[in-house]
Amino acid sequence: YAATQAELIAAGSILEHHQIRASRGRYSVDPAEIPAELHVWGTGVVQDETPVLWPQKLVFPAVRGAHTARQVDAPPAVVFGDPGILADRLLTRRPQKEHAVGIVPHYIDADRVGELDLGSWKLIDPRWPALDVVTAIRAVHLILSSSLHGLIVADAFGIPCIWAHASRPLAGKPGLKFHDHETARKRPFGQQISYADALSLPPAELLDRATIPDRDMREWQDQLIAVFPFR
Repeated sequence: YAATQAELIAAGSILEHHQIRASRGRYSVDPAEIPAELHVWGTGVVQDETPVLWPQKLVFPAVRGAHTARQVDAPPAVVFGDPGILADRLLTRRPQKEHAVGIVPHYIDADRVGELDLGSWKLIDPRWPALDVVTAIRAVHLILSSSLHGLIVADAFGIPCIWAHASRPLAGKPGLKFHDHETARKRPFGQQISYADALSLPPAELLDRATIPDRDMREWQDQLIAVFPFR
């Protein structure tokens, strides 16, 4: 199983991944194929009680946020930040702003949100190729998203964003990963809103609800890059 042969995990909510799959009897591990160490660079937990156990020794250069750091007993010097905050460095050109509001649903929401009358708002489907998603997010003035990475990419570009309700329950303890990222961006997202309610509000009112990180983005990005464990 590939995860037990990894030397690096990064982004997403996958720290409990090995323990969950092992408990379900999904695979066996050949000890000869297990590296000595697994470097954690910006990923996080999605539960607050599930053990974080891997056959490799875990090393923590960076985790997504303070909630993850506490659960895994990371060292005090660990850097906070999901690597999605580097998304703006993927683009060699900056697209012009084309829409007042962009909606980035969680993938479980995408089809349902696509059935709404969005008017002039831009639907950005997270199932598109990654660079298409990043480029489309950069081309709007405000992001409304039930996907954590929709919000993280917005943060990377300094685009005001709002945390939206997903139409169906997400895996694990879904609020935990959002609050984890809040500790890294140093500003809460504020009250969640449904897509339907958001569509009833003028963009100016939505902008009043939106937030950006309370930190220097370039400095934050450089901190995360500086602790990348491989050259």
